[in-house]
Amino acid sequence: MRNRLKSAVRVVITVVLVTTLAGCSKGGEEMEAGKGVLRIGTLYGDKGESDTEFRQRFTDTFELLNSQVGVEIVPVLDEWGQAYLTGEHVDSPYAALRLLMEGDNPVDAVIVDPQYIYSLIQDNLLQELDPFIQRHHFDMVGYAPAIREGIKAMGNGKMYALTPTFIAAGLFYNKTIFKERGIDPPKDGMDWEEVTQLARRAAGPGEEWPVFGLVMNRFNGNGFRDVLAMARQLDLKLIDESREKMLVNSSQWENLWTMVSELYKDQISPATNDFYTPPMAGEDYNPYSGDLFLSGRAAMLVSNFTYLNELAEAASHVELAGGSRVPDWDVVSVPYFSQSPSIGMGVEMGMMVGINARAQNSKDAWRLIELLNGKPWAKTKSRSINELMVRKEFARPLGGMSYNLEAFYGLQPALPDTEQLSSSFNYYYDMIYLPGFKLFNKVISGEMTVKEALEIWESSGNASLKRIKEEPDKHFSFNEYGLIQDEH
Repeated sequence: MRNRLKSAVRVVITVVLVTTLAGCSKGGEEMEAGKGVLRIGTLYGDKGESDTEFRQRFTDTFELLNSQVGVEIVPVLDEWGQAYLTGEHVDSPYAALRLLMEGDNPVDAVIVDPQYIYSLIQDNLLQELDPFIQRHHFDMVGYAPAIREGIKAMGNGKMYALTPTFIAAGLFYNKTIFKERGIDPPKDGMDWEEVTQLARRAAGPGEEWPVFGLVMNRFNGNGFRDVLAMARQLDLKLIDESREKMLVNSSQWENLWTMVSELYKDQISPATNDFYTPPMAGEDYNPYSGDLFLSGRAAMLVSNFTYLNELAEAASHVELAGGSRVPDWDVVSVPYFSQSPSIGMGVEMGMMVGINARAQNSKDAWRLIELLNGKPWAKTKSRSINELMVRKEFARPLGGMSYNLEAFYGLQPALPDTEQLSSSFNYYYDMIYLPGFKLFNKVISGEMTVKEALEIWESSGNASLKRIKEEPDKHFSFNEYGLIQDEH
């Protein structure tokens, strides 16, 4: 019964969407699809639920509107990360994706994550979309300027793919804390220097249950992870492209380590063992004991926009219980660095759609892009997708709440990380991440200066990279600073 009801609801929604889209068409010629097959490449797929979900999100409506076109989904990998067609191990997902683009029967379009689109652009494997946009008078009004500029940055000023959705972080703040301390709250368009100074003024480190000025993660305190997240805004690299040299011992890295480590040293930001708040008088327990912001112990919190769901749920529970646990809050844009004032933290584009430079059916590939990035699609999907709509005219505050929605639209994403060291470099954790984490904590504890820590990180890493290059088939183990340890 439940499945039949779901099916009936889906049919009704589809019919409404088709009617809406048809009403926005410019006539029969626009709606008449070319005959043939539209082949779409994507990274992952299977013959079960993921394929169904992919089609429901990206292609079902297109097929309804273009009945003479069959859509063929061509995944690179199966759900286990093996080659979809052969089941064999794949060393490089991107190399396998290129085969879909350049093979004897190339796909017409791709729907993949931004880092793969960026690599395809660099390898000249996608068609420029600006001519399509101009020829078809595609309406870009209302397409978030920051996301549009991020897309252009990927193509050196040109657009090679579009995305209908994105995610972003915001700087949430507790109005009451700032009011009680007589401090002006944060506002949109602040840089990191301004925010860290504000955090120091808002913090109460000497209190029995300290109030922290700036919390960078909802779940635990990890200053090194904060550093890596901020480094994306500055486009700082850990190692060079040839993976022969560490790039961490520079003035930019030193300034970043100094800024963040001092926040933790001075208890402006919390350590992991600070993530507990006791019950209030009359409470059996604190349901938000691990959430410093909801517990009223964080003046500012950097978090993904989906934190709005947590705030809405907490508010509904408090109302039912007759309490007042949720702070009076709002949100502003995440801070930027003066060296890169347009780049935000935690801003990521959603799945992007591009046309293969060797497409056999560019016409329908463009029609798909036009549909997925048009106003009717955004209007309909804004009610069901847990991402921000790039067409911000259809963005709505969650759950009827009142907050600064513009906070999530002001900054553009950093260029995608095509290196993906965490997954592509076998020794990333043991040679780069773990040593950096340990050295950073030694700085916080006062055992080392920032300069000393970066010099050790650099020298150990360089020595290990040299050995790895010289003996590529050997398996290595490392000491706590990332230096290869020879077994005796």
